Amino acid sequence: MNAIDRYLQAPPIEGQRNLELYKHAAFALNDGWPQSKAQQVLGEKARRDGLTDHEITRTIASAYRATPRPSSMPTPAPRKGGALDWDSFTLLPPEQQQVPAGPAPETITPEESAKQIADYLRAVFEPGELVGYVQRTFEKGGRMAPADAGEWRDRDELIALCEAGDLAPIIGQATDGGAFIRFNPLDGDGAKDANVTAYRHALIESDSMPVDKQRELLQKLELPISALVHSGGKSLHAIVRIGAADRAEYITKVAKLYEICEAEGLKLDAQNRNPSRLSRMPGVMRNGRVQQLEAVNIGRANWQEWRAYMIDRDDDLPAMQTLDISNGEPPVRPEIIEGMLREGHKLLIAGPSKAGKSFLLQQLALSASAGGEWLGHRIDRPRKVLYVNLELDPQSSRRRFWTIAQKLHIREKKSITIWDLRGRAVSLRELAPRLIRRVSDAGVELIIIDPIYKVLTGDENSASEMAEFCNLFDLISTELNAAIVYCHHHSKGAQGHKSAQDRSSGSGVFARDPDAIVDLIELMIGNERRDEIAESWAVAAMRHTITQHGRTPPDGSADELMRWTHSNADDIAHEVAEARATAQGAAQIATGWRVESTLREFATPAPRKMFFRYPIHVDASDLLTGAFAAGENGQAGAAGASESAPGEARGQGHHKIARLIVAERLRAAVQSIPPAPDGKPPSGRRIRRAWGDLFGSQVSHRKLQQAIAWATEIEQAGQPGRAQ
Repeated sequence: MNAIDRYLQAPPIEGQRNLELYKHAAFALNDGWPQSKAQQVLGEKARRDGLTDHEITRTIASAYRATPRPSSMPTPAPRKGGALDWDSFTLLPPEQQQVPAGPAPETITPEESAKQIADYLRAVFEPGELVGYVQRTFEKGGRMAPADAGEWRDRDELIALCEAGDLAPIIGQATDGGAFIRFNPLDGDGAKDANVTAYRHALIESDSMPVDKQRELLQKLELPISALVHSGGKSLHAIVRIGAADRAEYITKVAKLYEICEAEGLKLDAQNRNPSRLSRMPGVMRNGRVQQLEAVNIGRANWQEWRAYMIDRDDDLPAMQTLDISNGEPPVRPEIIEGMLREGHKLLIAGPSKAGKSFLLQQLALSASAGGEWLGHRIDRPRKVLYVNLELDPQSSRRRFWTIAQKLHIREKKSITIWDLRGRAVSLRELAPRLIRRVSDAGVELIIIDPIYKVLTGDENSASEMAEFCNLFDLISTELNAAIVYCHHHSKGAQGHKSAQDRSSGSGVFARDPDAIVDLIELMIGNERRDEIAESWAVAAMRHTITQHGRTPPDGSADELMRWTHSNADDIAHEVAEARATAQGAAQIATGWRVESTLREFATPAPRKMFFRYPIHVDASDLLTGAFAAGENGQAGAAGASESAPGEARGQGHHKIARLIVAERLRAAVQSIPPAPDGKPPSGRRIRRAWGDLFGSQVSHRKLQQAIAWATEIEQAGQPGRAQ
């Protein structure tokens, strides 16, 4: 099988498709093929490889205009990974990788000159590639510059000339201005960037630092250098392997290369960025000094290995340590939330929409700032808290904090710092360094980010992207030695059949990354249970109101307490009735939740059942015993007659509470009127007068009729708040 047959059957070599076509068109010309046959046969193959008709026609025409090449030239076997595979470069042993110090030598023998050029060509170019070079120079601005675009020859032809000692075709016309060579192969049609066939190398050079300092920095960086040439002047030319697939990737990689070199103190000539740039040819005299080839194939093997090395070198990872447990139990970080969260650790709060997660976070912020209790866990002392508010406008956020503080009986606490970022949120990658910079000296111990969807970038179902996202929480906590708390939402659908740590939407990273997870799942509350809740809360509220006035109420139901109040404390009957109505109304919109914790550092506590009783979460006592979540125990979520679906009361409750308060005021007004001797019900006028006496406001006849209608509706629906 000859070279052309192998080419027709070989897969394309990315980055060298034009070159391969050019080379084999030259073979076809040498074998006597007419150009039309080459266009048909080779063009079909090149078209399969992805070249356009214009590229094919131009390349074959260029080959037929050039000097024919020997048909016996072998076609290189396709390399693994195409043009990006640099395994063919053999690194020198470590002892040979040392770059010599000092200036370039003043003399060189023809044999050494030939060897340096051949070694350079082998290190920088692949077999069969065209090499561009320039012999002639002229004075320009006090320095010698290339006089023309030069010429190009096959790499193997040039090596053969070197081995034969025939340097005249290469450097025969070179003067004291030296000679130049291009470090990327050309297509034979010119010497511009468009003529580059493989974006393999980039040039870095510095004219503004001592040569020995340049050597030191190049060795420190361990750049993947194919050839290092002393310019014979005041710089080193490093031909760096970057292995770009195309011009766009070349530009990107060169920009990164220059950025890193500059950051390491290597001041570079920025004009050397283009791929067709000329560099100094080794083995040639320049103003009494040799353009000396100092080394080939030094540093890392390729661009990928070098980037991995640089990232690893600059990772700022701590040193490895020997485990020593001979001195007793090692210390651990103090607890911020007792039995749940340590300093510098991460807590995730997960739950469905409208579970009151933000309220729970603000409740935590206030409890931590005051030193108290949260979800039954003690916070031993006041902590300095940063609350990153990404969702609420500043006024609403502060009003909510104030409302929660009133319920928690927290006063005069100024240890919470709020960072309002609504409308200014950026990705967590951008936010993290700014946050660290702003509070690095503030002594913050607990950072709450609410909510994370505002700073979440990437696909939440991608484990790698979410791992990177969660690593930013580690960065914040490590830099500030602060605990991080954030919330995330449940996935769609019933969640009762899942374990607590698996309910968060997206990647399983959210289940594995936090040190502690607090999960809220809604419990189904039916009509009968809600009646019990309303009665319990009403009794508690009424007893509290009576006790506040220095009276001692008896045990009994809400109705019995109301009758006792009219008989023994009529002056506070309106307050007691108001407390009863408010409590019963709150019961209609309260939602029930089971709070489950998954902890890495501590024993898992028993689940807690709680109510979200605006604006805080409170213990449910035994009022939710036996309540279950949608999808739990084989339930599909439909509650039938005994349990209503989660969220039903919440969706209807805001208008119910107003009706219940009115109905309870009607009940209180009726109960305050002494019964008539003949047993007749009180008239509307008497009820309206009693209403005014109890609540300090008059009620119209129309409003009274509406109150009676609402009370009747509630009675018929079997709800608490039934008028007497």
